[in-house]
Amino acid sequence: MGTSQSAQHLGLTASLKTTPAAQATLNYGTSPGTAVAVSIVDISATPGEYTVQECGFECRKGACPLPAVVWANRASIGRHVFPAAERIAMQVTEADDALAFHHQVRHSEGVLSEAPVFLVHSDIVLGKGQEHALALLSDSVLGGPDHFMSSCGPLDGAGMPKIKVDRVAFVNVWLPISDSSRWREPLALCDWRSRPADLSDWDGGPVRHEPSHQWCYYSDLQAGDALIFKQWDSAFPEGGGYCSNVGEAPSGPPREVLHSAFMLPESVEARCRNEPRHSCEVRVMVCFSGASAGVVSNIAREEYHRGDREYNIFL
Repeated sequence: MGTSQSAQHLGLTASLKTTPAAQATLNYGTSPGTAVAVSIVDISATPGEYTVQECGFECRKGACPLPAVVWANRASIGRHVFPAAERIAMQVTEADDALAFHHQVRHSEGVLSEAPVFLVHSDIVLGKGQEHALALLSDSVLGGPDHFMSSCGPLDGAGMPKIKVDRVAFVNVWLPISDSSRWREPLALCDWRSRPADLSDWDGGPVRHEPSHQWCYYSDLQAGDALIFKQWDSAFPEGGGYCSNVGEAPSGPPREVLHSAFMLPESVEARCRNEPRHSCEVRVMVCFSGASAGVVSNIAREEYHRGDREYNIFL
């Protein structure tokens, strides 16, 4: 990336300089020499300045109270968490419909769950977004996959309404489970606006560190809050459409938000009383169709909510 920066970059950098930050290390790969010391800004005091449409992520305080969930029970998560995640994803992205299709519960000590991931990554393999969208649409959307980004008639062979899906995106709805906001190993998010214009920092392999990367986190998340961030968007072309001006941020809607768990500095971790992080992430497909009716069939939604199936987006 060139040394010159756009006004957008300069404004972003200037605002972050006045915000408290944690000095931490992020793993940009698994090989030696890929751990990088970075400054991770605490943006909990200014959550309204960060939106999915601009930087790729957004925090909604108190948007997801879930007192009845049994986090070790898939049926309980599907019954309570999946509908809430769909609702929040639709509100934040302004989509016409949503389908929660996969979840993971994480715990710092791996108790009945997986441990946090200390690696800069995106949930979806580069170039696989449309494949996942078509696979999910094929058995969950009225009319089937041939109506994804294509024209269609009013009825299919079975008399079901066909709905044109103009755009599909995947978001991660990240939910803290701990009642206290004082826990270790929070989630760091890379502001989409700070990535190089040609997105040369990620070609599908390990993410490459760029000095322009601006990392953020929320220090005050607790049960009932929701953090929503993009992981793929069909509106962003897979093979191009990037801004060509050196030093400027990528053009178009955010495609994905790079993220990673990180260790808080010892002084901060001491104030956290060494409480383990306990969180749940729900992956949601959001559909834009312009239709007043729902896009996802009730049968498919019920199967995902009951826990009869999940779609593994990591494959």
